[in-house]
Amino acid sequence: MEVLKISGSGDKNGLAITGITLDMRLGPLAFMNPDDAPNPPLAARRDAAKKWPGVRVVAEHGQEKRLKTYLQDAIGPGFSFPGCDLAVSDRAREILEPILGSQVAFLDLDVVNAGRKYWAFYPTQYYSNLDPELCELSPPYSSAADRRPMMRKVGFVQSEELEQLNVFRVPSTAAYSVFAPGTFATQKFLDLVMKHQLGGFTFRKNFHKGFRPSPGEQQVIVSNGPKYPLADY
Repeated sequence: MEVLKISGSGDKNGLAITGITLDMRLGPLAFMNPDDAPNPPLAARRDAAKKWPGVRVVAEHGQEKRLKTYLQDAIGPGFSFPGCDLAVSDRAREILEPILGSQVAFLDLDVVNAGRKYWAFYPTQYYSNLDPELCELSPPYSSAADRRPMMRKVGFVQSEELEQLNVFRVPSTAAYSVFAPGTFATQKFLDLVMKHQLGGFTFRKNFHKGFRPSPGEQQVIVSNGPKYPLADY
């Protein structure tokens, strides 16, 4: 089963989403990313989700004023907090929540100027069955306090457990820290998004060690769906 990395739509030219700046800074939300801890408990992300304080972010025109600014069912670049880099519309939540079940927590989010409700899309499931032949480790930065090697490329063992997942995160261990892990999705989640025309999801090939794309192979897939103008424009 193919595994991809996912994010949402948005860029600095067409759409700017300011960070967690109105109600708090990123520091107090560090507990939302337990992935970096050595061997975090399986329930670490579910427990973190229960402590979510709720935050506000702002959607506004990007740097290129001539571009028409809009939101979609998934918004990503420009929006992130520790352990989460994707938010989805209420429409997407209503479709996805009954299917994803406990694999994702939808966390209350106030997106100023959006004109509609959005939720932080916070995966709660870990998958740690990695294929060492497909993973790539590198030494830590010389200035890093964490002296564990960094897992820069991740490859997965195909298993029945993986086939049951839609989205998941990869935890660090005592032997390594996962460098910029992000959120992974299986083909079944891509199919689900396409079936329901949930716009704005960006799926990228997972470049594990030794990955060589075929000539002409599509590396990035962006889902199409409704476009929502900002409320104040």
